[in-house]
Amino acid sequence: MEYDEDLGPSRSRWWEFEQFVRQILQAMPSVEIRDANDEVEIARKDLGFDIEAVRNGRPLLVQIKTQTPQTSARVSDLAKQLRAAADKYEHEARRGGRAGRPELVAAVSGVLAPPKLMTAQREDIQVWDGRYLHRQARQLGI
Repeated sequence: MEYDEDLGPSRSRWWEFEQFVRQILQAMPSVEIRDANDEVEIARKDLGFDIEAVRNGRPLLVQIKTQTPQTSARVSDLAKQLRAAADKYEHEARRGGRAGRPELVAAVSGVLAPPKLMTAQREDIQVWDGRYLHRQARQLGI
């Protein structure tokens, strides 16, 4: 499936972008996506992230954003949302007998300016912007 930047309604665009990110994750040799079923998907949404995976034995939580944050304040807000999701995830994981601080990824469809990427890095959030994702897709043969 190819990623089409001119998708129609925002929900359809979000779904298409989520599928694109999921394809990249599935093709990464060190990543395993957790099984998706309706009950688990609803729980993930309640926890504040869209895709749960494991990379090199460590949880990886990915939040999909089709609207790219354009200010440092919005990047910081996104980081706060992801950290809150990680806190909820860790709480649920401990209840389930699992442990491990997750890596946090914000996948955004647009290109984030270098100063905004630095803001995210300071917040301990990985940002996979459109440039990064398209480079990964090419390298992975997607």
